[in-house]
Amino acid sequence: MKLIRKFNAIIKVLSAKYLGRKALLCVDFRITTRCNNNCLYCNVPAMKTDEMTTRQIFKMIDEAYELGCIYFDISGGEPLLREDIGEIINYAKNRGLLVGLVTNGKLVAQKLGVLKNLDTIAVSLDGPVDVHDKLRGKGSFQAAVDAIDLLQKNGMKVLLFTVLTEYNIDKVDYILNFAEEHKVMLHFNKIFEHRSYTPDVGEMVPKHNDFVDAVKLIKDSRSRQVIDSHHYLDYLIGKGTLPKCYAGQLFCRIDPNGDVYPCQDLLGKFMAKNLCEVGLKEAFRNMKRDKLCNDCNCALYLELNYLFAGVPFNISEVTDRVRRLKQ
Repeated sequence: MKLIRKFNAIIKVLSAKYLGRKALLCVDFRITTRCNNNCLYCNVPAMKTDEMTTRQIFKMIDEAYELGCIYFDISGGEPLLREDIGEIINYAKNRGLLVGLVTNGKLVAQKLGVLKNLDTIAVSLDGPVDVHDKLRGKGSFQAAVDAIDLLQKNGMKVLLFTVLTEYNIDKVDYILNFAEEHKVMLHFNKIFEHRSYTPDVGEMVPKHNDFVDAVKLIKDSRSRQVIDSHHYLDYLIGKGTLPKCYAGQLFCRIDPNGDVYPCQDLLGKFMAKNLCEVGLKEAFRNMKRDKLCNDCNCALYLELNYLFAGVPFNISEVTDRVRRLKQ
């Protein structure tokens, strides 16, 4: 059955690319804006939106599956603050979806039992203890490291999420070494600048030359732990081209209250429909974008677009990425 769904996914990508058809293959679900961290570059906890009930989320997952969804990613806020997070993970898994989750790690020990059904779990890590705690709050570094160790001891696939800022741009070596020593996958991202999601982050944005040097270091390291494609890394420093965007066509973003957007970058710029009112199928099928973006701040979507667009990767790069994802 999984092989059939993967084959159907390939057909749907080709249909989207050449015939302009829609098929919801990936869902980016921000399950809550509540958070037990207070990151300097994030304003999500201040948004305070309503949250869907467990039953409403189950219905959403059913509709996502029927629309062809393969990957269901859960983020926040802090997703583990939801008391029903285990029920939601298990329901999506029982529907045959690949499920990922992003966490700061603070509640992993308490929720370990309900996390074991995940396909991947991403833990945020922005550098050594002084840097990480400065950016995310005192005690955050140790909580993240303890979570990583505990997850790995229980055989779970762990991914590190690192946001590059002025405060850690000179700590890339440390982060690369940490990933190598702990044998975890690693993803780098720039600060996501959006008036709804972030406070004034001007002083936290790295100087351009420093950012370019950091990305060059990441590429030159040829670390087997880094999962970012060279196309994505090149784009971050202005060298790559923006691929055709399939947001709203092959994937979408769903907010805690059920509002459905093509992607998170279009929050406040797009008239979203609410799936609790019209259903996910209706919200997704009637999603129309008036204009294309000139730039992209969304790492997940960029990589999906490069993948769906069929951007030619170096053969060794593809082999390495597939091997790492299977580890």
